[in-house]
Amino acid sequence: MVSKSDIITLKIDGMDCQSCADSVRRALESVEGVSSARVDLEAGLAVVFLANGSDSARRLQEAVGTLGLRASVAEPQPPAGSHANDPAVETRPHPTTRPTGAEAHWDIKLTIGGMDCNTCAVGVERALRGIEGVEACRVNYATESGFVRLRPGAGGPGLLGDLRAAVTDVGYEVLGTEPAQPEAGAVAPTPALSRESLRQAARARRETEGRGWLRRALIGLALVVPIGVFELGPAAVREAVPIHGLLGALLATVIMLYVGGPYYRSAWLAVRRLSTNMDTLIILGATTAYVFSLALLGLALGGMIGTAGHLHFHEAGMILSVVSLGKWLEARARGQAGRALAGLFELGPRQAR
Repeated sequence: MVSKSDIITLKIDGMDCQSCADSVRRALESVEGVSSARVDLEAGLAVVFLANGSDSARRLQEAVGTLGLRASVAEPQPPAGSHANDPAVETRPHPTTRPTGAEAHWDIKLTIGGMDCNTCAVGVERALRGIEGVEACRVNYATESGFVRLRPGAGGPGLLGDLRAAVTDVGYEVLGTEPAQPEAGAVAPTPALSRESLRQAARARRETEGRGWLRRALIGLALVVPIGVFELGPAAVREAVPIHGLLGALLATVIMLYVGGPYYRSAWLAVRRLSTNMDTLIILGATTAYVFSLALLGLALGGMIGTAGHLHFHEAGMILSVVSLGKWLEARARGQAGRALAGLFELGPRQAR
């Protein structure tokens, strides 16, 4: 048996997949003096078993830090009288023990809509951590869920409003809230929506977003075709349409405003947080081609150069249209995966003895 002094429990912030958890385990086990480590992705905890009983907390935190994650020492939670202290037995770290009554330590689950990538999830996490009373949080964009752990005594009537406002301020939406791990005899800080209602709300939002991306992609591609004919087609086409440059600029402007609107909005919200995301890169490429072509066309119309040269309006429109098509395919795939998982969960028994 291993004494409690030979165990260090770490709370790991930033893990969002099983691959992260496996990397954390390997990093911890590579530290000198560590016999084995167990990492629980869901609880965000790692239990480290030491071979010589030395205090290696600082070195363990440094090892986790090399992965870009943050580790802090937590109280070990081995159940009394069990084999949790035995490194030969597979264990699952237990979440931090929560007192009951007025000092209850709550975990709240948020269903968040509108996230497109892990950068979005990181931005939401940063916003939620800034709320007074929030001890830690973890957001997963793939499951559209966020888990917030509150400090003891927190959870007043205005807290949920603060959480919603924080998520809304960075450009996303809270579809619903519920206790993540309700305890017997405890009262949730907010009325909980049914899980089925939350799943239906998330599914409806994904379907609406998917239809929106498909509509933008089709309209964008339909407008890119004549722009491409003007800019890349035979010279006879350009001679037959003297104002082809102006027509291309007009069609490209429609694409930039309608198809590119969500990208500009997302990129602006990221800039407000002094951050960037994938939409920032997309907008940078499309806007560069659009502005360059406008400048070239303006110089040609002003007589400063003899011809508009090679315009690139079609490239700006193609970038936004193709990426929008990809976002529709992504939303469609996520919807199918969500329905498959929901069907799998329905097969599980409601009771077990």
